[in-house]
This record gives sequence, structure tokens and C-alpha cells, in this order.
Amino acid sequence: MTRSRRAEQIKAALYRLVPHIPPFEAQEVISHAIATPSLRYLAPEKAAWLSLVALVRHLHSDYDALLDEGYGVEAARYCVGEQMNAQINQWGGKRSVSGKEKN
Repeated sequence: MTRSRRAEQIKAALYRLVPHIPPFEAQEVISHAIATPSLRYLAPEKAAWLSLVALVRHLHSDYDALLDEGYGVEAARYCVGEQMNAQINQWGGKRSVSGKEKN
């Protein structure tokens, strides 16, 4: 599969997951999904979801600040779950972060 075909599949999956995500943020999610080796062979929807979770965690929550304060990864992820779900919901998402996503 070509890289551009994969990007189109991930884009379509992403907009099914969060139809109101701003285009510049969507492009970040797609780029992450394409560039991350561990996501390369996942189904487009799974790759889009895990990349979306990573973007929201790092750019729309206090996750990195909590890590800087000494929280462990699992504790920080737990603490930002509501923030992340609120952002995903704002973009029209119906799915919630469970805390088990690893990217």
C-alpha cells in the first residue's frame, strides 16, 4: 500500500472518530500515525485512534506537566482522562479514552 493511500485511509477513519477535529490537528494525527513504526500495520481506525489519543494527551491535557511534577505514567494518564475525553467530545467524538491506550 502506498503511503498516500494509507494516509487517506487514516484520515477517513479519523474523521469518523472525531468529525469536528480542526484540519491542522487532523494533519498532526495523520502524520503521527504514518510515522510511528508501531502503528504502521494496524487497521486505519486503530492507528487513527491511538494517534489521536497521543495528540490529545500531549497537547490538550496536563499530562506532560504531571510527568514533570513526578507523577508516574499510569497515574498521569488516569488524572488526565476527563480532560482528554472532554476534548474528544468537543470534536464530536463518541468514544472515550480508557487509559489502556499506549501511544
